[in-house]
Amino acid sequence: MGASWPHQRQSDAETSLEWGGKSPFLLCRNRSRLAGQRGRQTEVGTPQPDASDVSWAPMLHSTNFARVRRGEVRCSGRASLFAPLASMNVIVAIIAHHYNKAGLAEPAVRSWLAAAELSLSRSAIAEADRYVDAGLAAIPRLTDGPDRQSLELSLQLARANALLPLKGQTAPETVAALTAAKRLLDAGVGTNLQRFSVLFGLCLATFTAARMEPSLSLARQLVDVADRHNDPIYRLVGYRVLGMIQVYMGQNRAALESLRRAEQYRDPARQTPLIYRFATDPNLAVLCWKVLALLELGFPDQAARVGEQVMAELAGHGHATTVAMCALFAVIWPEVHFGDLEACERHSAELIAHCAEKPVGQYGVVSAIFHTYARATREPTGENIAAYRAAIDTHHRSGAHLGDTFFISMLLKPCWRRAT
Repeated sequence: MGASWPHQRQSDAETSLEWGGKSPFLLCRNRSRLAGQRGRQTEVGTPQPDASDVSWAPMLHSTNFARVRRGEVRCSGRASLFAPLASMNVIVAIIAHHYNKAGLAEPAVRSWLAAAELSLSRSAIAEADRYVDAGLAAIPRLTDGPDRQSLELSLQLARANALLPLKGQTAPETVAALTAAKRLLDAGVGTNLQRFSVLFGLCLATFTAARMEPSLSLARQLVDVADRHNDPIYRLVGYRVLGMIQVYMGQNRAALESLRRAEQYRDPARQTPLIYRFATDPNLAVLCWKVLALLELGFPDQAARVGEQVMAELAGHGHATTVAMCALFAVIWPEVHFGDLEACERHSAELIAHCAEKPVGQYGVVSAIFHTYARATREPTGENIAAYRAAIDTHHRSGAHLGDTFFISMLLKPCWRRAT
């Protein structure tokens, strides 16, 4: 317990970061800002037109513009078709708006869907939710049939992936979107990836509600589907979900084995664009949970090395929910484990601010628990202990009970310090 969490190595000449000094979010912010500045210029330095101005739209290459109109543009992370443009999701939404005004319902819905998926890939969660609402509002105007059902399914999945960070995995709105998607899948619509995504979302909701045995059963179903289809992304996500549930069930050796199996299927270049299907970057998620498994098994040095790998790969990532996940699992949780309460209080406060700004509500709720715990333990006043209890209550009101045993047992330390 006396070990110290290592400082983060410098990963880029532009920005350095050390956990003992600067914010865990500084590197991502600086790199994202630099990327945004580069994105507003062409190779010869000519400024791009404002995204809210549609008068320049005909200047787009006709083939690319046709793809946007057909709704074929999907989120593609750092390798987007329109990577030089700063706000492609806004542009596609403008196109959808004009189709809708013209009474062209189907291309409007396809464009709203494309705008929502682009927004999810860029952490514009609230915008994604609005675009989904617009798309679903236009669905009744489409002719009933497989095409309409397929579009509705994609929109419900996009809604679920927007609501996961906004409202939480167990929120009634999130579960309703997943249930609607499952109903369409049961009717025979959808792709294998969409089926897998819905099963993944339902498993997360069950897991967050601390229904461990049902969530473990769903995780094993994910692994069975992954093994049948022999697709790396299915196996990466399936074995990672199984591993994270095993961590919380105390099956730490089995968890580490599952996470190592998942890690074999990591392929960031191909899989990071699928963030909009799985709420966070699936490649970084498996490493975050591996940190926890290694800590629980008593391998702090190995956990530290994996944590360093997480933050090195996160540099310049820019996806708000992924940044929050990595900060929580690779920085704040180890600080609690090693008793570095001053750093935990500071970094969890920064994570709360990050979650409020983006917004990424569910991670903000959890980070508030760690922040109030660190403060109450360092300064065990009645007010600080009450704040910690209130943070746990807020977690419960969101429908989440995951980690209850851990959080409630942590209450003993500030209460004991106050008593003595």
